[in-house]
Amino acid sequence: MIPHAKTLSKSSYLSINFDDSYDKSGLIFLHKVKPESEKALAPIKILIVEDTEICQKIALLTFNQPTYVADLAVTGQEAITKYSQGYDVILLDLGLPDMSGIDVCKHIRKKIGDTRTPIIAYSAISDTLHEECLAAGFSETLMKPTEKKVLDKVIKKLLEKTS
Repeated sequence: MIPHAKTLSKSSYLSINFDDSYDKSGLIFLHKVKPESEKALAPIKILIVEDTEICQKIALLTFNQPTYVADLAVTGQEAITKYSQGYDVILLDLGLPDMSGIDVCKHIRKKIGDTRTPIIAYSAISDTLHEECLAAGFSETLMKPTEKKVLDKVIKKLLEKTS
C-alpha cells in the first residue's frame, strides 16, 4: 500500500482506492482512446478566393466545419501569397479585382509549378469558360451556388486523384 493512500470519496460520483497496482507516485492517468474506426481524419485545408462579401460569408459558413479549415483571400495577389502556406484545395472565383482567376491558376500551375493541388473554378461559369478554365489548369469548374454535398463530393474526388 502507498503511504498516506486513502479512499477518495468526497465526490458522490466516484470512489477511488489506491493500492499496490498503481505506480509508486500514486498518480492515476485516465485517458480515452478512440478505436481506429472513430479517429477523425485531418481536416481539409481550403483556400477560398472570393472578392464579393456575401459570397465570402456563404463560403466561410459552408466550409467552417470539422472536416475543413477555411482561409480567405480577396484578391488574386493575396491568393498567390497565401498559396505558400500549403492548402489541400483552392476554391477560386474567376472575377477578382486585380486579376482574373484564370491568371491566378496559370501562375500557380506554370510559374510556381504546382500541378497537383486541386484548383476549382467557382463562379458563374458559362460553357465556353469551362473549356478555357480546364485549359488553364483548373481541376474542375462549378457554378455558384452549389450545394455543399456537391462541393464535398467534388473535393473528395479531386483529393483521391492526388493521393
